[in-house]
Amino acid sequence: MNVEILFGLNLKKEDMTMGYAPLRCPRCGEITLWKKSDSSYKGFSVGKAIVGSSIFGPLGASAGALGKKKSRYRCGKCGYSEEYDG
Repeated sequence: MNVEILFGLNLKKEDMTMGYAPLRCPRCGEITLWKKSDSSYKGFSVGKAIVGSSIFGPLGASAGALGKKKSRYRCGKCGYSEEYDG
């Protein structure tokens, strides 16, 4: 039985990403073995620093140091690994 029909996953590649991790491995298409393997906060966000400093003054500029959350996903079938937002 076709898993895509069973779960209603009739998606195109452009529908799967939207800036976040796709629902399946981009290389082999595996769904069940495509898992989050690591999460971390990285980078300095200029946008957060500007908003923070405009609202809270110089102390608010430190809000930019909060960074962005990045998650690494890995496919257990083909070994493909990629980092995504969120």
